[in-house]
Amino acid sequence: MYKAYFIDLDGTMYRGKDRIPTAEAFIKRLQEAKIPFLFVTNNATKTPAQVAENLRVNYGTEVSADEVYTSGVAAVDYLKSHFNVNRVMVIGEEAIKNQVESSWIYACF
Repeated sequence: MYKAYFIDLDGTMYRGKDRIPTAEAFIKRLQEAKIPFLFVTNNATKTPAQVAENLRVNYGTEVSADEVYTSGVAAVDYLKSHFNVNRVMVIGEEAIKNQVESSWIYACF
């Protein structure tokens, strides 16, 4: 085992809407061994909380929003670390708009 894991979602934890039971078992092993992991996804249509809820409800994987890193979170982190802005124009899904606003950057729509 490694000391930590980045784990993609589609094709790794599930295929479309189909469960991958070995993936669920792997996550449980990591949790039991207290090995840190982070689910990563290039899908910005859902917030980390929504992704975590989906994993709990539909795939039997108990995780928190803190264990999910979406491309929306990455975009906000990039803005905050590279630009001194407090206002941006957001063109995208509701989830990315909410993530921008929750980071104290005013989002214009």
